[in-house]
Amino acid sequence: MVVRTPTTKVRRPGYSGLVLTAEEYLALPPDGNRYELIDGVVVMSPSPRNTHQLVMLGIVSQLRAFVVERGLGLVLVEADVVLEARPRRRGKVFRPEMHFIRAERVAQLGERTQIAPDVVLEVISPESRGADEETKYRDYETAGVAEYWLVDPIDETMTFYRLQDGKYAATAVSPLSFESQAVPGFKLDLARVRAAFHALK
Repeated sequence: MVVRTPTTKVRRPGYSGLVLTAEEYLALPPDGNRYELIDGVVVMSPSPRNTHQLVMLGIVSQLRAFVVERGLGLVLVEADVVLEARPRRRGKVFRPEMHFIRAERVAQLGERTQIAPDVVLEVISPESRGADEETKYRDYETAGVAEYWLVDPIDETMTFYRLQDGKYAATAVSPLSFESQAVPGFKLDLARVRAAFHALK
């Protein structure tokens, strides 16, 4: 006699794994979890580690102070960026650590960012590396995001991509600062970011 062991289905938490359009995704009621919609699939985003938060806040605080003082636009943190919202298409709704919209484009915003931001910041975590370095890189490039700032607290690296003729090119930076073209006049103090890499070590 053959005894069959019953199989137990492992249920993904919350909405993870659902295949949705952007419109369907944005209509989901909150359930207390953090998600993104990557190529039409709902993916849970893990809670950021402390170093991740310190790095993000260090960058955002520098940029926001500069932007607010000069009235250059909006710096939005942990807010949805809708890159693909056409019906019956695989949706793309990302939640980067930060995105910046120039003042002259703010009027195009509603409650969701459905235009390509001028700057996007992603801080890499172990769980997000593939998406940040490949999927989001490609999608931000295709959408026309002028600058993509990719910061890796684990490997302690910072890469700044600038859109040139529709393709991203890594921008050479000095050891001390990165000068943005998308935010005219802004220089990111890299020493302050590196200090955040080691704040808890």
